[in-house]
Amino acid sequence: MSKKNTPIKVAIAGLGHVGASLVKQIEALNGDGVRFEISGLSARSKDKDRGFDLSQYSFFTCPQEMLEAQQPDLYVELVGGADGIARTSVEYALAKGIACVSANKALIATHAQNLAKLSEESAAPFFYEAAVAGSIPVIATLRSLAATDKIKSVSGILNGTCNFILSKMEVEDCVYEDALRQAQELGYAEADPHFDVAGLDAGFKIQILALLAFGYTSSADIFCQGVEAVTPQAIKEANNQGFRIRLLGRSDDAGGIAVAPFLVPKDHPLAGITGPTNAVTLDCENAGPQTLIGAGAGGQATAAAVLTDMERVRAQKSYGGYELPFEMSCEKIQRRKPLRPQWECLRIDGQDYPVYR
Repeated sequence: MSKKNTPIKVAIAGLGHVGASLVKQIEALNGDGVRFEISGLSARSKDKDRGFDLSQYSFFTCPQEMLEAQQPDLYVELVGGADGIARTSVEYALAKGIACVSANKALIATHAQNLAKLSEESAAPFFYEAAVAGSIPVIATLRSLAATDKIKSVSGILNGTCNFILSKMEVEDCVYEDALRQAQELGYAEADPHFDVAGLDAGFKIQILALLAFGYTSSADIFCQGVEAVTPQAIKEANNQGFRIRLLGRSDDAGGIAVAPFLVPKDHPLAGITGPTNAVTLDCENAGPQTLIGAGAGGQATAAAVLTDMERVRAQKSYGGYELPFEMSCEKIQRRKPLRPQWECLRIDGQDYPVYR
């Protein structure tokens, strides 16, 4: 077997929808020649049916124990959460020089500075494309554009639950509660939807994009407003004035970073995004605005983004050498702190809505 086809040992923590889909995608990929040797899997329970034969793999209930026992080439963290075992296992792996791939937006948005430091010190790559906008390659595109152009702003529909609710209210002229109920029935919203509808999920994601685009320090106190207060009357008034209401995460080079329901002009691509779809617009000084659209959630789509990052690690190991591990320097992360945005607002149905420009 040639060096470039040598498989790498992978340990995966978290076997929910994304983790289970990832294992099945790896098995299908390995049918054409083994690229990834799954050396260990970790989850809280071994008994749950995940749609593949778990007995053929080494199983651990603790990710840390799995890493210590297997010492893999690559650790995939899909546990979730900013702290706890997700954080300690990734920090352990990076400190040991083990490459990491994660879909954990909370972990990256909250601890980017320390993770970057560990990644750089050990020359262990840490990739996280799946943490923002699912299958859309927004992080790879942003990195590429930022290397040769000036990013003026980053704006995105980053939460499919909220976009489903707002577009359903728009089409069916229904109240928020009815649209949320439909989202829950279709599996787009959790039984407790607060993390999504309050804008917190989108908040973590726009922090990551702002970090990469402008070097903003991760901050838990960014301006964040969800969709619970949006009314059918506000949607009608916005429509009459040439706008659609969309929950956007937005950041710009002037210092603003926020999540809020925005008034988006009808002729902008973000205004036409309906249902649970995600979309991100990167506005560049030379290249102009570019909008990326695709599936922002779901086990298969997110797992596909994880697998793309895994292949980046495998290719680097096979051919030798690494690019900048965390995709940016520690110094840049410390460079700026986000400010409360000062964007133009219009008052509609008793509420101020920022205008997308």
